Amino acid sequence: YGDGWNGAYWTWSTKEGYSESGTLESGSDGTACLGDGNSTCISVYVSGGAYPSEVYWWLTDGQSGGAGDSVTYGACPLPTSAPSSAPTPAFVCPGETMTMYDSYGDGWNDAYWTWSTKEGYSESGTLESGSDGTACLGDGNISCISVYVSGGAYPNEVQWWLTDGQSGGAGDSVTYGACPLPTSAPSSAPTPVFVCPGETMTMYDSYG
Repeated sequence: YGDGWNGAYWTWSTKEGYSESGTLESGSDGTACLGDGNSTCISVYVSGGAYPSEVYWWLTDGQSGGAGDSVTYGACPLPTSAPSSAPTPAFVCPGETMTMYDSYGDGWNDAYWTWSTKEGYSESGTLESGSDGTACLGDGNISCISVYVSGGAYPNEVQWWLTDGQSGGAGDSVTYGACPLPTSAPSSAPTPVFVCPGETMTMYDSYG
């Protein structure tokens, strides 16, 4: 609803006891920089707040959750106890991962993502149901890919993020990979962009 996380806070901490906390103060989305890039293993936890059902978040390594969820990232030690059976190998997307979100929780309602190459190859997909999901775009062997998301029946409910930090909604398009730069020079030198040395958290509040 665009009113922030209402008392829900993220906290990142290290095994040495250092920690920091923060929140989405207001609005429907924002980002936070977790860590300084020097900690080998960090734990992230997001508390409940007044409206936990509105709280969503994503990390740039692909992990995500809501209020009450926690994850670790970095070179964290494996559990000392052996699993009862060999774990199923996790699928690793060789291309770009898209995180899809629908604020109403009923899928994208005929909004579709399409990734394509300049050679004419393309694939499409959608969030069939629910409030969130992921899709793997490309096979990692294509140097430049264009991504477009169509409108659907309820375009205001559609949001998406890529692992390279780009994001958008219905009707938006981006390119990623080693795409050629525009031939015309910019009118002025670009402003240096802040680069988070740790892990970037994208925060979302569904109350919008």
